[in-house]
Amino acid sequence: MNKKSIVVVGAGISSLKTISTLLDSTSSIKNIIFIDKNNTVGGVLSTKKTSDGFYFEKGAQGVLSSRESFCHETQIHSLEKKIIYAEHKNSTRYLLTENKIIPISLNPMRLFLSKQINLNSIFKIFLDLFCRSFYCPPQMTLYDFFKIKFGKKIVNNFMTPISYGIWGGGSKKILLRYAFPMLYKISITSGSLLRYFFLSLKNQNKKKKRLASFVSGMETLPLAMYENIQKKCLAKKISIQFLSNESVVNIEFLNNQFRTTLSNRNQLISDFLVFNGKPWQNEFFNFSIFEKNKWKIETHSLVLVGLGGKKTDNFSYLNGFGILTNEEEKSSVLGVISVHSTFPAHAPHNHFLYRIILGGEKDPGIIQKSREEILNDVKFFLEKNKIVCENQKYLFEDISYYQDYIPLQSNTFDDFLKQLWLFEAKYPGLFFVGNYLNGPAVSDCLVAGEDVGNKILKIV
Repeated sequence: MNKKSIVVVGAGISSLKTISTLLDSTSSIKNIIFIDKNNTVGGVLSTKKTSDGFYFEKGAQGVLSSRESFCHETQIHSLEKKIIYAEHKNSTRYLLTENKIIPISLNPMRLFLSKQINLNSIFKIFLDLFCRSFYCPPQMTLYDFFKIKFGKKIVNNFMTPISYGIWGGGSKKILLRYAFPMLYKISITSGSLLRYFFLSLKNQNKKKKRLASFVSGMETLPLAMYENIQKKCLAKKISIQFLSNESVVNIEFLNNQFRTTLSNRNQLISDFLVFNGKPWQNEFFNFSIFEKNKWKIETHSLVLVGLGGKKTDNFSYLNGFGILTNEEEKSSVLGVISVHSTFPAHAPHNHFLYRIILGGEKDPGIIQKSREEILNDVKFFLEKNKIVCENQKYLFEDISYYQDYIPLQSNTFDDFLKQLWLFEAKYPGLFFVGNYLNGPAVSDCLVAGEDVGNKILKIV
């Protein structure tokens, strides 16, 4: 049997799942090489830890424990006892508008009294309960869908802030069928979203719906996945390498094989290439059919800031999941997560830890700002909105830049996916995987990785 070699560019959670799926069902592989610019696997799913007890996530803060792909993966690696759940009593979400922080409630009357919705909103909510069918064209955006369904007030105070928190904005461009495929399906088949929502609440265990993380942070999952891959390779006598702190400068296709050139000028020859990166960011492909203009998609750049310190007596720090902002809030801040109340184990006792996301649609040029400028802006924002006390002292400060990180699944996204598929068809053995295929959530990445692993199996 002619065994195959695989090079994996980017050791993120999607590509880890791809290789794991592959190893479960075949022994037709002779060697696997992971290449990553970081010093460990997991991509952005990494956790910064300090000696005094701060655990700050560089990627996802957590994952919904009700997602089947996450539950299955934790069971594979026996991680159930390492899971921690968000504090249920501190799960309140807040909305920041007009310099006021308002708790978000599912009670329509409370929302009406706090002016988060109006009479038109209540009327549309009532009508939705009796809706039996709803025409939802493929090009329907998030903004248009929720505006038609529930009115402009709900869009501005809920859908737009949610889009800030997930994609950095773009609700007027992102298509419903990509962002929330289940809602798209429900709207077509049954019409009423609220009726489906209330029925699903009856059938789900509340604990299972909670946000989950791990005692040692989210990086626990990719580290466990890579360790499992190593064990599988050892059992099947497959060579495996992880080339850390390394970047790729060129990829070529010669004699039905891939030649990957690294920054140290070393070259790797492989039968398969799994690319777990962002194709719109990379211009090193030396393929004759590659046309850069066809790979352009709209993206958002983000900056992630972590600020922590000792709580000051006689000041009430935010106890809840976090804060969403809407268009009326003119700062660069997209949202704030209270790590100390969501996952108390990730902050020292009597200390606070905030995770602040900036940029996106609110500030497209955020990536050009200096570290000092961004930190000053964030500290001013927190003090102005009484999220921290005046002249607050900080013991933990962290900042990360993510340029062109979030792709917008707009009406041009179909063309982008088509180019990926054509590229894979032209060069057998090339496979793209990443958080742009199924969605940015950890569970979505696991699903995407498994799908690609099964695609490779058909060829192997």
